[in-house]
Amino acid sequence: MVLCLALRKTLAFTKVSAVKPVNVKITDTYMEYDIGQAHVKISFEAPPKYYITEPTLSDAGRKLFQQVLEELYLSLTYEEAKDPEKIMTHAERIAAVLKGLDVFRREKDAFRYLLLREIHGYGVLDVLFRDPYVEEISIEGPNIPVAIIHKEVPGARWIDTNIVFRDDDEINSYLTWVSQKVGVVPSTAFPILEFSSPEGHRIIVFYGREVTGRGPGMTVRKFPEEPFTAPKLLAFSTLSPLMMAYLWLFVENKAFVFVIGEMASGKTTTLQSLLTLIPMDAKIVTIEDTPELRLPHTHWQPLYTRTSFAVAESSTRTEIGLMELLKASLRTRADYVIVGESRGAEVQYLVQAAAMGQGSMSTFHAGSAHEALVRLRSPPLNVQESFLALIWAIVLMRRVLSPQGKWVRRVVRTWEIVSSERGVEPMEMFTWDPNTDTFLPDDPEEVIRRSFRLKMLAEIRGWSEDDLYWELKKRMDFLQKLLEEGVTSFEIASKRIMEFYRERMIRKK
Repeated sequence: MVLCLALRKTLAFTKVSAVKPVNVKITDTYMEYDIGQAHVKISFEAPPKYYITEPTLSDAGRKLFQQVLEELYLSLTYEEAKDPEKIMTHAERIAAVLKGLDVFRREKDAFRYLLLREIHGYGVLDVLFRDPYVEEISIEGPNIPVAIIHKEVPGARWIDTNIVFRDDDEINSYLTWVSQKVGVVPSTAFPILEFSSPEGHRIIVFYGREVTGRGPGMTVRKFPEEPFTAPKLLAFSTLSPLMMAYLWLFVENKAFVFVIGEMASGKTTTLQSLLTLIPMDAKIVTIEDTPELRLPHTHWQPLYTRTSFAVAESSTRTEIGLMELLKASLRTRADYVIVGESRGAEVQYLVQAAAMGQGSMSTFHAGSAHEALVRLRSPPLNVQESFLALIWAIVLMRRVLSPQGKWVRRVVRTWEIVSSERGVEPMEMFTWDPNTDTFLPDDPEEVIRRSFRLKMLAEIRGWSEDDLYWELKKRMDFLQKLLEEGVTSFEIASKRIMEFYRERMIRKK
Protein backbone atom coordinates (compact mmCIF):
# COMPACT_ATOMS: atom_id res chain seq x y z
CA MET A 1 0.00 0.00 0.00
CA VAL A 2 1.41 3.39 -0.94
CA LEU A 3 1.76 6.27 1.47
CA CYS A 4 -1.27 8.35 0.51
CA LEU A 5 -3.69 6.95 -2.03
CA ALA A 6 -6.16 9.83 -1.89
CA LEU A 7 -3.68 12.64 -2.45
CA ARG A 8 -1.45 11.29 -5.25
CA LYS A 9 -0.51 13.93 -7.78
CA THR A 10 -2.95 16.45 -6.30
CA LEU A 11 -2.63 20.16 -5.75
CA ALA A 12 -2.09 19.49 -2.03
CA PHE A 13 1.57 18.47 -2.37
CA THR A 14 2.74 21.30 -4.57
CA LYS A 15 0.68 24.00 -2.88
CA VAL A 16 1.42 22.97 0.72
CA SER A 17 5.14 22.47 0.31
CA ALA A 18 5.45 25.76 -1.59
CA VAL A 19 4.38 27.84 1.44
CA LYS A 20 7.34 28.94 3.52
CA PRO A 21 8.12 31.41 6.32
CA VAL A 22 8.94 34.92 5.13
CA ASN A 23 12.45 36.16 5.92
CA VAL A 24 12.32 39.22 8.19
CA LYS A 25 15.16 41.11 9.86
CA ILE A 26 14.70 41.35 13.65
CA THR A 27 16.50 44.07 15.59
CA ASP A 28 15.11 43.53 19.10
CA THR A 29 14.65 39.94 20.34
CA TYR A 30 12.52 39.06 23.39
CA MET A 31 13.36 35.33 23.37
CA GLU A 32 14.79 32.75 20.97
CA TYR A 33 15.22 28.99 20.92
CA ASP A 34 15.55 25.99 18.61
CA ILE A 35 12.84 23.54 17.59
CA GLY A 36 14.95 20.79 16.06
CA GLN A 37 16.83 22.36 13.12
CA ALA A 38 14.46 25.33 13.01
CA HIS A 39 15.15 28.52 14.96
CA VAL A 40 12.46 30.66 16.60
CA LYS A 41 12.80 34.33 17.49
CA ILE A 42 10.13 36.42 19.18
CA SER A 43 10.54 40.14 18.65
CA PHE A 44 10.27 42.65 21.46
CA GLU A 45 8.14 45.03 19.42
CA ALA A 46 4.54 45.97 20.22
CA PRO A 47 2.78 43.76 19.46
CA PRO A 48 5.41 40.97 19.50
CA LYS A 49 5.99 38.79 16.42
CA TYR A 50 6.98 35.10 16.14
CA TYR A 51 9.59 34.42 13.44
CA ILE A 52 10.71 31.01 12.18
CA THR A 53 13.98 30.34 10.34
CA GLU A 54 14.30 26.91 8.71
CA PRO A 55 16.92 25.17 6.53
CA THR A 56 16.51 26.46 2.97
CA LEU A 57 17.18 25.16 -0.52
CA SER A 58 18.64 26.85 -3.58
CA ASP A 59 16.39 27.52 -6.58
CA ALA A 60 17.58 24.28 -8.16
CA GLY A 61 17.07 22.48 -4.86
CA ARG A 62 13.49 23.74 -4.51
CA LYS A 63 12.60 22.58 -8.01
CA LEU A 64 14.13 19.16 -7.34
CA PHE A 65 12.43 18.95 -3.93
CA GLN A 66 8.95 19.30 -5.46
CA GLN A 67 9.65 16.50 -7.92
CA VAL A 68 11.21 14.22 -5.30
CA LEU A 69 8.33 14.79 -2.87
CA GLU A 70 5.68 13.91 -5.46
CA GLU A 71 7.54 10.75 -6.47
CA LEU A 72 7.95 9.74 -2.82
CA TYR A 73 4.21 10.00 -2.24
CA LEU A 74 3.72 7.74 -5.25
CA SER A 75 6.30 5.11 -4.34
CA LEU A 76 6.71 4.92 -0.55
CA THR A 77 4.75 2.32 1.42
CA TYR A 78 3.36 3.13 4.87
CA GLU A 79 6.05 1.01 6.51
CA GLU A 80 8.86 2.66 4.56
CA ALA A 81 7.47 6.11 5.35
CA LYS A 82 7.96 5.47 9.08
CA ASP A 83 11.74 5.15 8.65
CA PRO A 84 13.65 8.41 7.95
CA GLU A 85 16.60 6.48 6.51
CA LYS A 86 14.40 4.66 4.00
CA ILE A 87 12.82 7.97 3.02
CA MET A 88 16.27 9.44 2.32
CA THR A 89 17.40 6.33 0.42
CA HIS A 90 14.33 6.54 -1.83
CA ALA A 91 14.78 10.30 -2.21
CA GLU A 92 18.41 9.94 -3.29
CA ARG A 93 17.46 7.27 -5.82
CA ILE A 94 14.72 9.52 -7.25
CA ALA A 95 17.14 12.48 -7.40
CA ALA A 96 19.58 10.34 -9.38
CA VAL A 97 16.86 9.38 -11.88
CA LEU A 98 15.95 13.07 -12.22
CA LYS A 99 19.65 13.91 -12.81
CA GLY A 100 19.76 16.00 -9.65
CA LEU A 101 22.06 13.86 -7.51
CA ASP A 102 24.74 16.56 -7.15
CA VAL A 103 22.17 19.10 -5.93
CA PHE A 104 20.62 16.55 -3.56
CA ARG A 105 23.96 15.58 -1.98
CA ARG A 106 25.14 19.18 -1.72
CA GLU A 107 21.94 20.21 0.12
CA LYS A 108 21.22 16.89 1.81
CA ASP A 109 20.62 18.29 5.31
CA ALA A 110 17.98 20.73 4.06
CA PHE A 111 16.38 18.00 1.93
CA ARG A 112 16.21 15.71 4.95
CA TYR A 113 14.64 18.38 7.17
CA LEU A 114 12.02 19.43 4.61
CA LEU A 115 11.12 15.90 3.47
CA LEU A 116 10.57 14.71 7.05
CA ARG A 117 8.65 17.91 7.80
CA GLU A 118 6.25 17.12 4.94
CA ILE A 119 5.97 13.35 5.45
CA HIS A 120 6.11 13.00 9.25
CA GLY A 121 5.05 16.47 10.32
CA TYR A 122 2.65 19.29 9.49
CA GLY A 123 4.43 20.98 6.61
CA VAL A 124 4.86 24.72 6.87
CA LEU A 125 3.16 24.77 10.31
CA ASP A 126 5.26 21.91 11.68
CA VAL A 127 7.35 24.16 13.94
CA LEU A 128 4.16 25.58 15.47
CA PHE A 129 2.83 22.08 16.11
CA ARG A 130 6.14 20.99 17.70
CA ASP A 131 6.83 24.13 19.73
CA PRO A 132 5.84 23.24 23.34
CA TYR A 133 5.24 26.93 24.12
CA VAL A 134 2.60 27.33 21.40
CA GLU A 135 -0.89 26.62 22.73
CA GLU A 136 -3.10 27.54 19.77
CA ILE A 137 -2.68 28.11 16.03
CA SER A 138 -5.01 30.11 13.78
CA ILE A 139 -5.29 30.43 9.98
CA GLU A 140 -7.84 33.14 9.13
CA GLY A 141 -7.50 33.54 5.37
CA PRO A 142 -5.06 34.33 2.56
CA ASN A 143 -2.47 37.10 3.02
CA ILE A 144 -3.17 37.15 6.77
CA PRO A 145 -0.28 36.02 9.02
CA VAL A 146 -0.85 32.70 10.76
CA ALA A 147 -1.29 33.57 14.45
CA ILE A 148 -0.49 31.73 17.68
CA ILE A 149 -1.01 31.93 21.43
CA HIS A 150 2.37 31.61 23.17
CA LYS A 151 2.45 30.74 26.86
CA GLU A 152 5.77 32.50 27.61
CA VAL A 153 5.10 35.96 26.17
CA PRO A 154 3.65 38.21 28.90
CA GLY A 155 0.64 40.34 28.08
CA ALA A 156 0.23 39.00 24.53
CA ARG A 157 -2.91 37.34 23.24
CA TRP A 158 -2.64 36.35 19.55
CA ILE A 159 0.85 36.77 18.08
CA ASP A 160 1.45 36.98 14.32
CA THR A 161 4.03 34.66 12.75
CA ASN A 162 6.01 35.09 9.52
CA ILE A 163 3.95 32.34 7.82
CA VAL A 164 1.46 33.65 5.25
CA PHE A 165 -0.68 31.60 2.85
CA ARG A 166 -0.99 33.49 -0.44
CA ASP A 167 -4.38 32.36 -1.73
CA ASP A 168 -7.42 30.16 -1.05
CA ASP A 169 -5.92 27.24 -2.98
CA GLU A 170 -2.89 27.08 -0.71
CA ILE A 171 -5.05 27.06 2.41
CA ASN A 172 -7.60 24.58 1.04
CA SER A 173 -4.78 22.26 -0.02
CA TYR A 174 -3.29 22.46 3.46
CA LEU A 175 -6.66 21.87 5.16
CA THR A 176 -7.30 18.82 2.95
CA TRP A 177 -3.83 17.47 3.66
CA VAL A 178 -4.13 17.86 7.45
CA SER A 179 -7.68 16.44 7.53
CA GLN A 180 -6.67 13.35 5.59
CA LYS A 181 -4.14 12.50 8.30
CA VAL A 182 -7.15 11.30 10.33
CA GLY A 183 -9.21 9.97 7.42
CA VAL A 184 -11.67 12.82 6.86
CA VAL A 185 -12.03 15.13 3.85
CA PRO A 186 -13.45 18.68 3.86
CA SER A 187 -15.54 19.74 0.87
CA THR A 188 -18.07 22.33 -0.23
CA ALA A 189 -20.77 19.91 0.99
CA PHE A 190 -19.09 19.63 4.41
CA PRO A 191 -17.03 22.82 4.78
CA ILE A 192 -16.79 22.56 8.59
CA LEU A 193 -14.87 19.66 10.09
CA GLU A 194 -13.93 19.17 13.73
CA PHE A 195 -11.54 16.39 14.70
CA SER A 196 -8.52 15.44 16.80
CA SER A 197 -5.06 14.96 15.34
CA PRO A 198 -3.13 11.74 16.09
CA GLU A 199 -1.40 13.68 18.89
CA GLY A 200 -4.73 14.72 20.43
CA HIS A 201 -4.79 18.35 19.23
CA ARG A 202 -8.32 19.68 18.68
CA ILE A 203 -8.70 21.01 15.13
CA ILE A 204 -11.58 22.81 13.43
CA VAL A 205 -11.42 23.43 9.68
CA PHE A 206 -13.38 25.92 7.54
CA TYR A 207 -13.01 24.86 3.92
CA GLY A 208 -13.44 27.23 0.97
CA ARG A 209 -15.69 30.26 1.27
CA GLU A 210 -18.96 28.41 1.88
CA VAL A 211 -19.28 29.72 5.44
CA THR A 212 -16.43 32.24 5.77
CA GLY A 213 -16.08 35.83 4.66
CA ARG A 214 -12.29 36.11 4.47
CA GLY A 215 -11.42 32.71 3.05
CA PRO A 216 -10.68 29.22 4.35
CA GLY A 217 -9.23 28.83 7.83
CA MET A 218 -8.30 26.53 10.67
CA THR A 219 -7.91 26.74 14.44
CA VAL A 220 -5.80 24.27 16.41
CA ARG A 221 -6.01 23.92 20.18
CA LYS A 222 -2.91 21.96 21.07
CA PHE A 223 -3.08 19.26 23.67
CA PRO A 224 0.02 18.59 25.83
CA GLU A 225 2.06 15.54 24.79
CA GLU A 226 1.91 14.24 28.36
CA PRO A 227 -1.42 14.34 30.23
CA PHE A 228 -1.67 16.76 33.12
CA THR A 229 -1.69 15.43 36.67
CA ALA A 230 -2.67 17.04 39.98
CA PRO A 231 0.96 17.80 40.96
CA LYS A 232 1.69 19.28 37.52
CA LEU A 233 -1.27 21.64 37.87
CA LEU A 234 0.15 22.69 41.26
CA ALA A 235 3.55 23.29 39.65
CA PHE A 236 1.87 25.88 37.41
CA SER A 237 0.28 27.49 40.53
CA THR A 238 -3.16 27.00 38.99
CA LEU A 239 -4.48 26.35 42.50
CA SER A 240 -3.02 25.70 45.95
CA PRO A 241 -2.21 22.29 47.50
CA LEU A 242 -4.97 22.94 50.05
CA MET A 243 -7.54 23.55 47.30
CA MET A 244 -6.42 20.42 45.47
CA ALA A 245 -6.63 18.37 48.69
CA TYR A 246 -10.13 19.73 49.32
CA LEU A 247 -11.24 18.77 45.79
CA TRP A 248 -9.46 15.41 46.14
CA LEU A 249 -11.76 14.50 49.03
CA PHE A 250 -14.75 15.35 46.84
CA VAL A 251 -13.46 13.38 43.85
CA GLU A 252 -12.47 10.35 45.93
CA ASN A 253 -15.92 10.22 47.51
CA LYS A 254 -17.79 10.42 44.20
CA ALA A 255 -19.10 13.98 44.53
CA PHE A 256 -20.64 15.83 41.56
CA VAL A 257 -18.21 18.57 40.46
CA PHE A 258 -18.42 21.07 37.57
CA VAL A 259 -15.35 22.85 36.19
CA ILE A 260 -16.57 26.04 34.50
CA GLY A 261 -15.00 28.91 32.59
CA GLU A 262 -14.69 30.59 29.23
CA MET A 263 -13.21 29.00 26.12
CA ALA A 264 -9.49 28.08 26.46
CA SER A 265 -9.50 28.92 30.18
CA GLY A 266 -8.06 25.50 31.13
CA LYS A 267 -11.26 23.65 32.05
CA THR A 268 -10.34 20.33 30.41
CA THR A 269 -6.79 20.45 31.78
CA THR A 270 -8.13 20.95 35.31
CA LEU A 271 -10.68 18.17 34.85
CA GLN A 272 -7.93 15.87 33.55
CA SER A 273 -5.78 16.64 36.61
CA LEU A 274 -8.61 16.02 39.08
CA LEU A 275 -9.42 12.67 37.46
CA THR A 276 -5.92 11.37 38.23
CA LEU A 277 -6.92 11.53 41.93
CA ILE A 278 -9.72 8.96 41.53
CA PRO A 279 -8.93 5.67 43.36
CA MET A 280 -7.00 3.40 41.01
CA ASP A 281 -9.40 0.45 41.40
CA ALA A 282 -12.44 2.46 40.26
CA LYS A 283 -14.29 1.86 36.99
CA ILE A 284 -14.49 5.12 35.03
CA VAL A 285 -16.44 5.94 31.87
CA THR A 286 -15.42 9.15 30.08
CA ILE A 287 -17.58 10.59 27.29
CA GLU A 288 -16.20 13.13 24.80
CA ASP A 289 -16.64 14.53 21.31
CA THR A 290 -12.88 14.49 20.74
CA PRO A 291 -10.36 12.39 22.70
CA GLU A 292 -8.66 14.66 25.25
CA LEU A 293 -8.84 12.92 28.62
CA ARG A 294 -6.23 10.26 29.39
CA LEU A 295 -6.31 8.29 32.62
CA PRO A 296 -3.89 5.81 34.22
CA HIS A 297 -6.68 3.60 35.59
CA THR A 298 -6.94 -0.04 34.48
CA HIS A 299 -10.75 0.08 34.35
CA TRP A 300 -11.07 3.24 32.29
CA GLN A 301 -13.56 3.03 29.40
CA PRO A 302 -13.38 6.05 27.04
CA LEU A 303 -16.43 6.63 24.80
CA TYR A 304 -16.51 9.04 21.84
CA THR A 305 -19.33 10.51 19.78
CA ARG A 306 -19.61 9.58 16.11
CA THR A 307 -20.46 12.00 13.30
CA SER A 308 -21.73 10.97 9.87
CA PHE A 309 -20.43 12.81 6.80
CA ALA A 310 -22.97 11.27 4.42
CA VAL A 311 -25.37 13.62 2.62
CA ALA A 312 -28.43 11.32 2.80
CA GLU A 313 -31.02 12.20 5.43
CA SER A 314 -30.93 8.63 6.74
CA SER A 315 -27.26 9.14 7.67
CA THR A 316 -28.36 10.86 10.90
CA ARG A 317 -29.26 7.40 12.19
CA THR A 318 -25.58 6.47 12.17
CA GLU A 319 -24.59 9.43 14.36
CA ILE A 320 -24.01 8.76 18.04
CA GLY A 321 -24.16 11.79 20.32
CA LEU A 322 -23.34 12.56 23.94
CA MET A 323 -26.88 11.77 25.07
CA GLU A 324 -26.83 8.26 23.59
CA LEU A 325 -23.46 7.55 25.17
CA LEU A 326 -24.59 8.89 28.54
CA LYS A 327 -27.70 6.70 28.46
CA ALA A 328 -25.55 3.68 27.71
CA SER A 329 -23.04 4.57 30.44
CA LEU A 330 -25.75 4.38 33.11
CA ARG A 331 -25.95 0.64 32.44
CA THR A 332 -22.22 -0.05 32.78
CA ARG A 333 -22.10 -0.04 36.61
CA ALA A 334 -19.30 2.50 36.44
CA ASP A 335 -18.15 4.15 39.66
CA TYR A 336 -17.62 7.43 37.78
CA VAL A 337 -19.27 8.91 34.68
CA ILE A 338 -17.33 11.86 33.27
CA VAL A 339 -18.45 14.10 30.40
CA GLY A 340 -15.67 16.11 28.77
CA GLU A 341 -18.00 19.04 28.07
CA SER A 342 -21.71 19.39 28.87
CA ARG A 343 -23.59 21.65 26.46
CA GLY A 344 -27.17 20.44 26.06
CA ALA A 345 -29.92 18.22 27.38
CA GLU A 346 -27.42 15.39 27.95
CA VAL A 347 -26.69 17.03 31.31
CA GLN A 348 -30.00 15.50 32.49
CA TYR A 349 -28.42 12.05 32.30
CA LEU A 350 -25.27 13.24 34.04
CA VAL A 351 -27.45 14.43 36.91
CA GLN A 352 -29.17 11.03 36.91
CA ALA A 353 -25.77 9.36 37.24
CA ALA A 354 -25.08 11.51 40.31
CA ALA A 355 -28.51 10.64 41.73
CA MET A 356 -27.67 6.93 41.31
CA GLY A 357 -24.51 7.35 43.40
CA GLN A 358 -21.99 7.51 40.57
CA GLY A 359 -19.23 10.08 40.74
CA SER A 360 -19.96 12.73 38.11
CA MET A 361 -17.74 15.46 36.72
CA SER A 362 -17.85 17.67 33.65
CA THR A 363 -16.79 21.00 32.19
CA PHE A 364 -19.36 23.68 31.38
CA HIS A 365 -19.25 27.11 29.73
CA ALA A 366 -20.17 29.75 32.33
CA GLY A 367 -18.54 32.77 33.93
CA SER A 368 -19.69 32.17 37.52
CA ALA A 369 -21.51 29.64 39.69
CA HIS A 370 -24.64 31.81 39.57
CA GLU A 371 -24.52 31.90 35.76
CA ALA A 372 -23.98 28.14 35.63
CA LEU A 373 -27.02 27.49 37.84
CA VAL A 374 -29.19 29.85 35.76
CA ARG A 375 -28.17 28.04 32.56
CA LEU A 376 -28.79 24.62 34.12
CA ARG A 377 -32.29 25.67 35.22
CA SER A 378 -33.18 27.19 31.83
CA PRO A 379 -34.15 25.54 28.50
CA PRO A 380 -32.88 23.42 26.87
CA LEU A 381 -31.15 21.98 29.98
CA ASN A 382 -34.14 22.25 32.36
CA VAL A 383 -32.48 20.65 35.37
CA GLN A 384 -34.91 20.53 38.30
CA GLU A 385 -34.05 22.40 41.50
CA SER A 386 -33.93 19.18 43.52
CA PHE A 387 -31.35 17.73 41.12
CA LEU A 388 -29.20 20.88 41.26
CA ALA A 389 -28.71 20.13 44.95
CA LEU A 390 -26.71 17.05 43.88
CA ILE A 391 -23.88 19.32 42.68
CA TRP A 392 -21.28 19.56 45.42
CA ALA A 393 -18.82 22.05 43.97
CA ILE A 394 -18.24 24.41 41.05
CA VAL A 395 -14.68 25.38 40.11
CA LEU A 396 -14.15 28.52 38.00
CA MET A 397 -11.14 28.61 35.65
CA ARG A 398 -9.94 31.81 34.07
CA ARG A 399 -7.02 33.01 31.94
CA VAL A 400 -5.68 36.04 33.81
CA LEU A 401 -2.71 38.38 34.00
CA SER A 402 -0.39 37.58 36.89
CA PRO A 403 1.23 40.38 38.93
CA GLN A 404 4.32 39.83 36.71
CA GLY A 405 2.24 40.68 33.61
CA LYS A 406 2.16 37.12 32.27
CA TRP A 407 -0.96 35.34 31.01
CA VAL A 408 -1.65 32.38 33.32
CA ARG A 409 -4.56 30.09 34.17
CA ARG A 410 -5.95 30.14 37.67
CA VAL A 411 -8.83 28.67 39.66
CA VAL A 412 -10.19 32.11 40.58
CA ARG A 413 -13.23 30.91 42.56
CA THR A 414 -14.53 27.71 44.08
CA TRP A 415 -18.07 27.37 45.39
CA GLU A 416 -20.05 24.72 47.20
CA ILE A 417 -23.66 24.33 46.12
CA VAL A 418 -26.00 24.26 49.11
CA SER A 419 -29.76 24.28 49.69
CA SER A 420 -31.38 27.12 51.61
CA GLU A 421 -34.81 28.65 52.10
CA ARG A 422 -34.19 30.57 48.88
CA GLY A 423 -33.44 27.35 46.98
CA VAL A 424 -30.15 26.01 45.68
CA GLU A 425 -27.39 28.62 45.74
CA PRO A 426 -23.58 28.87 45.62
CA MET A 427 -21.48 29.43 48.74
CA GLU A 428 -17.98 30.76 48.10
CA MET A 429 -15.13 28.61 49.43
CA PHE A 430 -11.86 29.73 47.81
CA THR A 431 -10.81 32.90 45.99
CA TRP A 432 -7.71 33.96 44.06
CA ASP A 433 -6.01 37.24 45.04
CA PRO A 434 -4.79 38.92 41.80
CA ASN A 435 -2.45 41.27 43.71
CA THR A 436 -0.41 38.50 45.34
CA ASP A 437 -1.24 35.54 43.05
CA THR A 438 -2.27 33.50 46.10
CA PHE A 439 -5.39 31.67 47.23
CA LEU A 440 -7.54 32.11 50.33
CA PRO A 441 -8.27 30.55 52.73
CA ASP A 442 -4.87 28.93 53.24
CA ASP A 443 -5.60 27.15 56.54
CA PRO A 444 -7.22 23.66 56.65
CA GLU A 445 -9.12 24.52 59.85
CA GLU A 446 -10.66 27.58 58.18
CA VAL A 447 -11.67 25.46 55.17
CA ILE A 448 -13.40 22.93 57.43
CA ARG A 449 -15.10 25.72 59.38
CA ARG A 450 -16.53 27.19 56.16
CA SER A 451 -17.41 23.98 54.35
CA PHE A 452 -20.90 22.50 54.55
CA ARG A 453 -20.02 19.66 52.17
CA LEU A 454 -16.93 18.53 54.11
CA LYS A 455 -19.00 18.24 57.27
CA MET A 456 -21.57 16.28 55.28
CA LEU A 457 -18.78 14.02 53.98
CA ALA A 458 -17.45 13.45 57.50
CA GLU A 459 -20.93 12.37 58.59
CA ILE A 460 -21.20 9.94 55.66
CA ARG A 461 -17.74 8.47 56.37
CA GLY A 462 -18.18 8.38 60.14
CA TRP A 463 -15.28 10.77 60.73
CA SER A 464 -14.90 13.07 63.70
CA GLU A 465 -13.85 16.68 63.10
CA ASP A 466 -10.28 15.69 63.98
CA ASP A 467 -10.45 12.82 61.47
CA LEU A 468 -11.67 15.22 58.78
CA TYR A 469 -8.84 17.65 59.54
CA TRP A 470 -6.20 14.94 59.26
CA GLU A 471 -7.69 13.48 56.07
CA LEU A 472 -7.54 16.93 54.49
CA LYS A 473 -4.07 17.74 55.84
CA LYS A 474 -2.63 14.35 54.84
CA ARG A 475 -3.60 14.96 51.24
CA MET A 476 -2.35 18.54 51.31
CA ASP A 477 1.03 17.46 52.75
CA PHE A 478 1.28 14.60 50.24
CA LEU A 479 0.65 16.96 47.31
CA GLN A 480 3.07 19.52 48.75
CA LYS A 481 5.74 16.81 48.99
CA LEU A 482 5.22 15.78 45.35
CA LEU A 483 5.49 19.45 44.37
CA GLU A 484 8.74 19.91 46.32
CA GLU A 485 10.19 16.73 44.80
CA GLY A 486 9.31 17.91 41.30
CA VAL A 487 7.03 14.94 40.63
CA THR A 488 4.84 16.04 37.74
CA SER A 489 5.11 13.34 35.05
CA PHE A 490 2.01 11.31 34.29
CA GLU A 491 3.65 7.95 34.98
CA ILE A 492 5.43 8.82 38.23
CA ALA A 493 2.63 10.97 39.69
CA SER A 494 0.08 8.22 38.95
CA LYS A 495 2.31 5.66 40.64
CA ARG A 496 2.72 7.83 43.76
CA ILE A 497 -1.03 8.44 44.00
CA MET A 498 -1.59 4.70 43.66
CA GLU A 499 0.89 4.12 46.51
CA PHE A 500 -0.98 6.66 48.65
CA TYR A 501 -4.20 4.67 48.27
CA ARG A 502 -2.42 1.33 48.78
CA GLU A 503 -0.83 2.47 52.06
CA ARG A 504 -4.22 3.60 53.35
CA MET A 505 -5.75 0.22 52.50
CA ILE A 506 -2.93 -1.61 54.31
CA ARG A 507 -3.35 0.56 57.41
CA LYS A 508 -7.10 -0.13 57.46
CA LYS A 509 -6.42 -3.87 57.52
